[in-house]
Amino acid sequence: LPASVWKQTLAGLLAEDHSAQLGQIKAPTLIVWGDRDGIFTLEEQQQLDATIPNSTFKLYTETGHGLHVEWPQRFVNDLEAFAR
Repeated sequence: LPASVWKQTLAGLLAEDHSAQLGQIKAPTLIVWGDRDGIFTLEEQQQLDATIPNSTFKLYTETGHGLHVEWPQRFVNDLEAFAR
């Protein structure tokens, strides 16, 4: 995709606050986070986990924002186990 598409998409996501709707999510939700993530904080992930019903939080140590790239097999294993 062209960079302009990504920029427009991200701008739209940042412009609207959907946090009030998180408690309405009905689907089981897997939250994965790396403790070296420079974009999102542990507190934000814990808040998501507390707000979204039926959520599961997985912490990846010594891992940044791209945990699916840093630990692809572990990520796939966790995702498959969650989906069962």
